[in-house]
Amino acid sequence: MSASFKVTKLAVIASHAVDLVGKLLTAAVLWIGAGLVIDGSLTVGELVAVNMLLGRVTGPILRLAQVWQDFQQIRVSVARLGDILNALPSPPTHPTRRPRTHRGPGRFRPCKLRYQPNGRDVLSDINLDVPQGQVLAWVGRSGSGKSTLTRLVQRLFVPTQAASRSMASI
Repeated sequence: MSASFKVTKLAVIASHAVDLVGKLLTAAVLWIGAGLVIDGSLTVGELVAVNMLLGRVTGPILRLAQVWQDFQQIRVSVARLGDILNALPSPPTHPTRRPRTHRGPGRFRPCKLRYQPNGRDVLSDINLDVPQGQVLAWVGRSGSGKSTLTRLVQRLFVPTQAASRSMASI
């Protein structure tokens, strides 16, 4: 993020600098050209022609500066993509882990869950019986484990330690 911010900041500064140089150059040509027109050494048509030629010269330079800024943004994006691709993979999936749809009674036997093998338990001693046809709502403050428990029921997480081999019928 900081690299992207630095590149964007540099791109904005460079863009404004190139625009400023282009406008100063146009102002200088018009200032000098107006003086020459007043002196009679240059016609108005010649001044317009010089101004058009100036636009033909500075236009590609301004576009080249924009291409350079785009190139810098692409370079940062590729570096960030490399960070994502080089990140450690998720833990391997458990062979018994598969999504389930269930319409009967559900039962959790005491189990524990850790996000990382050597981490602390985020859920422990979960014991839950849900009768068939019952609607269940988990409520609690932020960070109390509602989403984690939901993911455990959906088998998106595999319990670290379970009293029974399978999580009953949930």
